Amino acid sequence: MKKLNILLVIIIIIFLSINFAFAKSECDEILSNKMAMSMTTGVGKMYFNGYNHAKGSNFKYSESKMKKFIRASCTLDNNIKIDKIFANAADTNFDMSKFKKTTVSEKLRKIDKFFIYLDGDFKNVFFRKCYINNLKDSTITLFEGSYDKLEPMRNAAQIKRYTKDMILYVFGAKRLRKIMKTFEKLEKKCVG
Repeated sequence: MKKLNILLVIIIIIFLSINFAFAKSECDEILSNKMAMSMTTGVGKMYFNGYNHAKGSNFKYSESKMKKFIRASCTLDNNIKIDKIFANAADTNFDMSKFKKTTVSEKLRKIDKFFIYLDGDFKNVFFRKCYINNLKDSTITLFEGSYDKLEPMRNAAQIKRYTKDMILYVFGAKRLRKIMKTFEKLEKKCVG
């Protein structure tokens, strides 16, 4: 009976130690950590050596091309596995033609577009995701609704970002102060 209790406690501890909510994809880990990127490109070189040997080919490995290929692959599909990225890079010899330059497109959600047009720093996917993931659903809905109001104003003015006057007009002074306090808390959490 004692062994069963110990086993049960161990299983519960293991289960509780797994944090499903903050699980990161391989791409998130690599792109957010320079050391991880360097180690991954090192493994990529070994992959290329094996690929060349097995296929009898002589593709030239380039660390800078591998980094660009990893970034482009992760931008296209954040859940792609690293071995799949290596295989694609080797099979295509770093052909980047299938990766179009990432811009603010229709594929982005309204909340993403709202943040990108709010401030240029939010073009960074990981920074933007940190803010969005820490917002309440009601706040996300508010921002998406505000996007629908702000976007015609931004387009009419033919500018890249929302102006302070536009934001003040849509949110009002009282609500804007609350939003700024929320952003200050999120900045501490997401930046440092």
